[in-house]
Amino acid sequence: MLTISSTTLDFLEALSAHNNREWFHANKAFYQQARQDFEKFIEKLLQRVDEFYPLGLLRAKDCIYRQQRDIRFSKDKTPYTTHMSAIIAPGGKKMTHIPFYLRIKPDGVSMLGAGAWECSAQQLYQIRQEIDYNPQPLKDILAAPSFRQYFGDLKGERLKRPPKGYQEDHPDIAILKQKEFYAEHILTEKEYRAPDFMSYVVEVFLAAFPLVTYLNHAWVEAE
Repeated sequence: MLTISSTTLDFLEALSAHNNREWFHANKAFYQQARQDFEKFIEKLLQRVDEFYPLGLLRAKDCIYRQQRDIRFSKDKTPYTTHMSAIIAPGGKKMTHIPFYLRIKPDGVSMLGAGAWECSAQQLYQIRQEIDYNPQPLKDILAAPSFRQYFGDLKGERLKRPPKGYQEDHPDIAILKQKEFYAEHILTEKEYRAPDFMSYVVEVFLAAFPLVTYLNHAWVEAE
């Protein structure tokens, strides 16, 4: 399967309009087929990504997030997410390395991404050290035409003040203020419905792979 199936997209659109347990349980077979199709797409994607980013023994089920939302501490009590998404990295959802990310959401923002978000304090410290000691490779990555074409600027939450141990006049303070370091490519409907969407995903992931490689030097060391 080289694209997202119409069954998956139709299910997500229907779920967006009927986000309640009664409808979901009445349409369980619809959901199971949509999920199975998405798993097939992710299995193929894992094979393609493994060619340039070794993933180890990884299955689609290790990478795809649950449809059920954790609503215990949320004001939004709708029980299900209206997208399907997957983390593509060694370890899958238990990622041990910098991940790629895919989200399909027909009623909202579909996107591809890669990088570090929700870092631990140690991971953030290690990434900032890497930038402090060796900033030029990262600058080259962010300035590369392929990166600029698909992602524009580095995304993620930023500090208003310099992080501990760094001064405002540090030459790379703009990057060091980042709390997250990721690339994000918003998908159009035409792109995620394309007959060979798989190849487009790989193309975008390859554009982000230098960032993944750079961040892995610091992020994995912090594990």
